[in-house]
Amino acid sequence: MKKWFNVLYPLISMAVILLVWYVAALAIGKEILLPTPHKAFAQLVQFLTSENFYVSVAATLLHAVASFLASLILAFALAVVASLSKTVEMLLYPFTVILRVAPTMSVIFLAIIWISSADVPYLLVFLVVFPMLYTAFLSAIKGVDVDLKQMSKVYGVQKKHVLLHLYIPSVASAVYGQIASTLSFSVKLAVAGEAVAQGSMSLGFLMQKTKVSLETGQLIAYTVVAIVLGFLLELAVKFIAYVIKKVRCKYAKAD
Repeated sequence: MKKWFNVLYPLISMAVILLVWYVAALAIGKEILLPTPHKAFAQLVQFLTSENFYVSVAATLLHAVASFLASLILAFALAVVASLSKTVEMLLYPFTVILRVAPTMSVIFLAIIWISSADVPYLLVFLVVFPMLYTAFLSAIKGVDVDLKQMSKVYGVQKKHVLLHLYIPSVASAVYGQIASTLSFSVKLAVAGEAVAQGSMSLGFLMQKTKVSLETGQLIAYTVVAIVLGFLLELAVKFIAYVIKKVRCKYAKAD
């Protein structure tokens, strides 16, 4: 029964959102300001027959995922080093703070000046996501249970077993939520960079075009696509985490 409620509640929320949207569109009465849901979704169905639409979605997906993976790998590597060396941690601290507090629009404008417009989404996602992941990894590594680490030393547990059965599970469970949310957030950042930089065919590029031509229905449809893309990436992370958990349980039983 609980599983049914987990599905039912989000559906109810979506129904309420669509109802409010529909009522607001009727109350405004101007399609250029806010079209009805069925008009926006009709535009979405129309996009599905266009080759440029799929090229744009693929480009945005590449911008978001490639930059996220680069941020993830570097953030993890530096967090490990920083957890072992207080000096390295202190040296990295100012850089991560600056990247965290720097206004996103400033980063986009500077990136447009420094590099080609086509590469702006990559740099934007990396610079915004990296400090978030680095901080999450560093906190997770430092947060590994001290008593368990001490017990491992006392009983002479091999380092590889400490790594596989203590550090990795502890860190993974601590950063799992951050990784999932940050990956979906990367789509939002990529679209923002694409829209401002206007470098190549992408969702952000198409959104900018529809804004200029005042095609509100198309703009909402593209927004829905970006939301779904981020949601699917977050689900993918959760599915991967589920599979890894199942595999670990299987090998644990085998041992």
